[in-house]
Amino acid sequence: MSKLLSRIKPLKLILFGTFAFLYIPIFALMAMSFNGAHSPFILKGFSFKWYSILIHDSRVIHGLINTLIVATGSTILSTILGTMLAV
Repeated sequence: MSKLLSRIKPLKLILFGTFAFLYIPIFALMAMSFNGAHSPFILKGFSFKWYSILIHDSRVIHGLINTLIVATGSTILSTILGTMLAV
């Protein structure tokens, strides 16, 4: 029983470290995206400035539309093919 417990603790530590390695940068990026300054390291205040710029960029909107078209088409096609192959 003690061998099992001694093996579980390092595994939990590795698991926690892996999740921290994966998710801390995502949360940091989310926090920095609401920063009003041009530099991500200088906190100037809460702002939706970057999201406003993103929404008004025609290339981003065009890319979003293309992504939605491809996603919808592939979903429909895979559903049809999957249903045909399952029957």
